[in-house]
Amino acid sequence: MDWLSAQGWRATGLIESLRIFADLIRADPFALGRIWHTSCRAKLVGNESWGARNFLMVIGIDGTQILHTTTGTHVIRPGDVYLQNLNEPMVVEASQPVGRMVIVSEWDRLRTHRGPPIPIGQAWAADPDYLRVILSTMTATLNTPVHPRTPGFGSVQRSLEALIEALVLQREPARLSSLSTSQADLVARALQVIETCSADPAFTVDTLADILGVSRSYLHLSFAPTGVTPSRRLRYSRVFRAQTLLAERNATGERELERIARMAGFRTVRTMQRALLEGGMR
Repeated sequence: MDWLSAQGWRATGLIESLRIFADLIRADPFALGRIWHTSCRAKLVGNESWGARNFLMVIGIDGTQILHTTTGTHVIRPGDVYLQNLNEPMVVEASQPVGRMVIVSEWDRLRTHRGPPIPIGQAWAADPDYLRVILSTMTATLNTPVHPRTPGFGSVQRSLEALIEALVLQREPARLSSLSTSQADLVARALQVIETCSADPAFTVDTLADILGVSRSYLHLSFAPTGVTPSRRLRYSRVFRAQTLLAERNATGERELERIARMAGFRTVRTMQRALLEGGMR
């Protein structure tokens, strides 16, 4: 948790079972990282020194993770890439162990004006050959004890930034997003409704579909690329609320537990306890 906070992130959700494995090289404003973690929701908080002059690139390397950004909801699988301004909000949500490479630098250091516009705020599938080149270079840099203060590190940084340019120029335009625009909009609206209504024990996936004006089958179809079903997402929201209430109130008595269960959206304490033990997203 301390490591995430130091990098400008705040994790929420299943904190007690959260496990993080990470490598990082920083030479402000440049940073290169490799991160694996168990299921959680992490929000990019940042700090005042971050400005629009810097970019953040995320490359999926393991599992399916959902990015909620100012441009919408994006599903990132291994080989998918997302690029945005560093100072813009981002929430990463994963229902399973996931891994990603991240790189931060300055926009001015990218010389992509010779090619198509940089796809800011879009997810796209990287060209497999170019992806292998940049991932192997990133991995070698992180696995080798090169110090960012040594004279030669500037050249290593420039080579990584040149590979980012290559990845942008060689992207596959036909696969700019894992979700269609209509699906992404539906998933985003569904997540908002779930957050608002999940505390009601009577709220179900059928209720969600009715509110959104779609069939249950279409709702499941739209969620399929995210790797999480609507029912699992609803369960996760209730587990997160229950964990928060339990931590705030330090409840031990049966009556207080029953009250927390109802406030979190569970009909019984037993159902809440079982969901907590299972981790919500299983």
